[in-house]
Amino acid sequence: MPLAFLLGASWEESFLVAEMLGVKFFLNEFVAYQQLSTYQNNRLMGLPEWDGSQKQWISPRAETIVTFALCGFANQSSIGIMLGGLTSMAPQRKGDFSSIVLRALLTGSCVSLINACLAGILYVPREVPDCLDFFSSTTINSTSYFLHECCKNLFSSFSLGGTWENLHANATQPYLQKCCNYYNSSICLRP
Repeated sequence: MPLAFLLGASWEESFLVAEMLGVKFFLNEFVAYQQLSTYQNNRLMGLPEWDGSQKQWISPRAETIVTFALCGFANQSSIGIMLGGLTSMAPQRKGDFSSIVLRALLTGSCVSLINACLAGILYVPREVPDCLDFFSSTTINSTSYFLHECCKNLFSSFSLGGTWENLHANATQPYLQKCCNYYNSSICLRP
């Protein structure tokens, strides 16, 4: 978990990031990418960030960091693949290959982690537009990043502050309905 934090993930997300890194190292990257896909889909579907004490998704920045950290074949199951492939090409050097395979595994892991650090440093979040102007647009679809961010902003604003501060409570009804059409939030009451 400290390693995930050092990569650039926030403290709250470092537990999930560390879990995916562990899955990648001890199983393989495909299983870890499946977990990442689940977290990303949860975020895009508009699920609440926390379900009790369980975090349901990670931020786009953490997703970027994890994507780079998981990229590569440096995991324990690859040791056998490397040894088998190399010894079939040069059977007389089997002892040499077996002595360096762990160092190659560590080096491959470090390369992926350094790339993840650079991705975290260079990550620039998308700018969210003015939500009131965005909602007045007629081309809204469920996969829009801006729709997700504006709805998250609206759902998390119980006092209707910030962008929503100057609107009367009844004036926010159309915006809430647009958000409820695409996201399943606890604020949406469906008959």
